[in-house]
Amino acid sequence: MDFASYLLEKTGAPSLRAVAVRSGIEPSTLSRQLKAEPKAGTVVAICRAYGLPVIEAFTAAGFITESEAAAMDMDAGLRQATGTELARELLRRELEREAP
Repeated sequence: MDFASYLLEKTGAPSLRAVAVRSGIEPSTLSRQLKAEPKAGTVVAICRAYGLPVIEAFTAAGFITESEAAAMDMDAGLRQATGTELARELLRRELEREAP
């Protein structure tokens, strides 16, 4: 799926012009960038306007790979997990590994 299609699907907007206007971007600027390569700031502005996850949008725009996005999500999850949550997960894995 190209990035323009991704934007229309994820935002539910009727047009790319509507995406641009709601995001505070000139429609001609968005159109021009979609023909070449969108700028990171443009992608972030759209994500903020529509509450979309930036990592997913960066992947769709081709800035990062899916494996890079997965690593970022995992790192963020680990940083946000409490010590108790981490300990429970380690215990779960150990018990799973020991099960026949």
